[in-house]
Amino acid sequence: MLIDTGTLYIGTYSGTDGFVGFLWSLKIFNENGHYLDEWITSGCPASCSTGCPSEKLCPDSCEFGYYYDTSYAACKQCDSSQNCGGSYGCRSLLTCRLCKAKECSACSAFDDACSACITNAYIPSGNNECQCNLNAFWIQSTQTCEICDSLCDDCAETYYHECSQCSSSAIAVGTVCLHACPTGYAYSSPTCTISTSSIVDQSFYQDWAGLYGIFQTSSSAASYYFSTTVDTQDPVPVYNRDFIFQVENTWCLHQIYI
Repeated sequence: MLIDTGTLYIGTYSGTDGFVGFLWSLKIFNENGHYLDEWITSGCPASCSTGCPSEKLCPDSCEFGYYYDTSYAACKQCDSSQNCGGSYGCRSLLTCRLCKAKECSACSAFDDACSACITNAYIPSGNNECQCNLNAFWIQSTQTCEICDSLCDDCAETYYHECSQCSSSAIAVGTVCLHACPTGYAYSSPTCTISTSSIVDQSFYQDWAGLYGIFQTSSSAASYYFSTTVDTQDPVPVYNRDFIFQVENTWCLHQIYI
């Protein structure tokens, strides 16, 4: 326990020498505050002169490649029955190795090169650290590499749709990859751009007679144009005003291509 009313520095403050190692935990309390259930003073390894966490483990109590077995209160070599997985490194509590790179699952020492990666990660050519696959992205909360959207070959952000490169069968619309351009967009290799021409430009107060091939006013596909003769399913066009709908009236767009 440290009681100090002055300034506390972690790491180097003056001179050329600095802290070497890693912090197990840091807790700050009001005066006389402590966690009795997390800190014990008996049954600890010899290197813990003032006590140890309740797991009875000190970070430096076992040699590299070993872990502290709480059942036997002794250091044991990593093997396949432990999280270490044989000679592989580890990043979780109560295991024998910590690798610097977060995507690394195996290393010979903290700062050494990775020898194996977590799922959906790889070691790029000419590099010695793992990184998520090009079609995967890093999730901080789960410490995992997750696969991008199926149409995305490379997503650099932490969202499946934030694609920086689409697959060969997809078209880029901003950062989203699609099978085809959406309504209102036109294909302009290699992406989709907003069309500058109107899809539909019709004022309902105008005369609709003669507009062929755009609208149909009934469920029949043969009824491609508006006329002055309407049936019970047709809306009623009122010249120079609007289009009147009643409960049974329907109309739909017909054969529109971008």
